[in-house]
Amino acid sequence: MNRLITILLLISFFFASCGNRQTKALLQDVESYIQERPDSALRVLRKVDSLTLNTKSLRARYSVLFAMALDKNYIDTTALSILEPTVAYYERSGSPQDKMLSYYYLGRIYANRKDYPNAVIFYSRALQESSEDDYYHKGLAYEALANAYSASFNTEEELRNAIFAHDCFEKMGDKNLALSRYKIAQAYHNNEQFDLADSLYSSVYSGLDSTSKLAFYAMEDQVSNDLQQEKPDVKRDLRLLEYVAEHRGNLTLTSYYEYAYLLLLIGEKVTAENILSQLSESEECVETMEIRYRIAEYEENDEEALTLLKSILSYQNDVVKKQLAQSVFKAQSDYYRLNAEVSEQKSTIANQRSVIILVVGLMMVGLLYIVFMKRKIALIREKDRLTQAVEESERLLETVRNRAKEEKEERDKDIFDLKSINERERDKIKELRDMYVTLYQKRFCEIGKYYDAASSHRLESIKEKAYNDVISSTQALFEEIASGSEGQKKFEARINADLDDIVSKIRSDFPKLKDEDIRFICYLIVGFDTSTISFLMDISKENVRVKKHRLREKLNGYSGPNETLYRLFA
Repeated sequence: MNRLITILLLISFFFASCGNRQTKALLQDVESYIQERPDSALRVLRKVDSLTLNTKSLRARYSVLFAMALDKNYIDTTALSILEPTVAYYERSGSPQDKMLSYYYLGRIYANRKDYPNAVIFYSRALQESSEDDYYHKGLAYEALANAYSASFNTEEELRNAIFAHDCFEKMGDKNLALSRYKIAQAYHNNEQFDLADSLYSSVYSGLDSTSKLAFYAMEDQVSNDLQQEKPDVKRDLRLLEYVAEHRGNLTLTSYYEYAYLLLLIGEKVTAENILSQLSESEECVETMEIRYRIAEYEENDEEALTLLKSILSYQNDVVKKQLAQSVFKAQSDYYRLNAEVSEQKSTIANQRSVIILVVGLMMVGLLYIVFMKRKIALIREKDRLTQAVEESERLLETVRNRAKEEKEERDKDIFDLKSINERERDKIKELRDMYVTLYQKRFCEIGKYYDAASSHRLESIKEKAYNDVISSTQALFEEIASGSEGQKKFEARINADLDDIVSKIRSDFPKLKDEDIRFICYLIVGFDTSTISFLMDISKENVRVKKHRLREKLNGYSGPNETLYRLFA
């Protein structure tokens, strides 16, 4: 019976060993082509029976390869359980290469979860475990660090790590460095070094197929970068955006707003307004707030500009808070890292002391005591140093908080000043417009007097000469304001020249109005009374009043950029 049990155990062990060898060979095969064919690798890994992963080593290797395949297939998993057991296993018994890969891909998972502080920690650990000449994985780690710092608004670290990543890829002999240059260009832009960013964006798309996705991204980003400078190259920016729209078929939402703004700068207002009217139905987002503010400011739309300015300041306050949180995290992580190192040193010292006691024995008690005291003193000094570091960190943190508070108070004061200035300017504009309208209407009120005088002469049958004098004195004006296409055009041109193109804007905003209605509105604008309009248009005074009421309701019911202008004259 015992012999039978032994035989069965040997057979089970034999088959298990065969299964382990097959699974190990399969994983090695997957590892050989996962870089070039990640989709094939993922399909094979998903078919692996979990029962065949019957050792910790196999499960750890499978987990790393599975996380790698998901990442290379752009599947952003957030499941920490895929790699956390593997990291713990490799920390105990893995090679530096195993630790490096598990740390890196665990960092990728944390980044997918938008937990960038932990992502930075594991990317940094991956760099510590990477070999000196493993430029490929070091480049990946530096690039991932740059992305994590960019997402957490630490632009200086973003730029530093983006340059490190480019250097690593260059050292490994990678001839296609366009993507790493593109990342550096973005980092320079985020650090407001716009000239350097501009030259790098140009080098990115000039060294690529001009219809590639990366080339399109570089062109659009170069336009956004150029608009941050004092004197943007408007013609070049328009040419780049038109090239992207033509070859890719569309632009990003931000690029459409930038294109409309560039058209405004070169005077193509109608085309720009058409684009903006189509964009008005799109959802608002943070990325478009700044360019929309610049458009509103350029068009002197003070109300919209102020609203967007408030949104931008609110977003910037959130960024400042995130940057402060990043600083706090850095101080805390440094503190915990140093504590962990101290604990590890204590454990190492304890182990060494035990070994020395066992080997040397009682004869080395004196020497052991001396060594122990030296170590103890070193630990006390290290503790003091760490205490000072913590106090310094707290002091720096308090300084940062005070500085942020002062900056917030200054921004609040600037906003209040801007509001006050804006209100004063609006009052001035309204006062000037009212004064101008009064003067302009006064200019034409004499026509009504002439007409009343003429009518009075006629009704009272005074001498024909007096009547003819009144008529001849108003004849020139009547020729201009009476019906007729040429007279109407001159009349409208005179009003447009003096009153901010008001008639042209009415024709644009109310295309269904007839020429007769436009002429009637012109008479209202210049201040003709009911009698004068009745005479000029040959209609009854009652019809004049009805028509005046109807057209005023139409103008007052308008809601748009010319609303204030219309209400001054309606």
